[in-house]
Amino acid sequence: MQLRLTLLDNIRSCRKTMGFTQEQLAEAMNVTVGAVSKWESGATTPELSVLLELAALFEVSVDALLGYHVLDSQSEQAVESIRDLMQGKKYDQAVHEAKKRC
Repeated sequence: MQLRLTLLDNIRSCRKTMGFTQEQLAEAMNVTVGAVSKWESGATTPELSVLLELAALFEVSVDALLGYHVLDSQSEQAVESIRDLMQGKKYDQAVHEAKKRC
């Protein structure tokens, strides 16, 4: 699962950027070193409340920590298409295109 791989990479990367060892991160998060090791290996995923705390500690959004991107290329193309239709005053077609995407 791509999201899981991104999360474990991001946890490791953020930890290293902050200059923390696994032990220091575990202490800051009030978890065991084993828990941090499992997050970074992908053996387990932090609970939602822990993800929120990690994001705050690393000063990143939860989306960034998860590696989630709101707009993918298909969404970007749809937005561009709807914008073009609106600029061409083809409102009915723009509404139809927007409804297809919901």
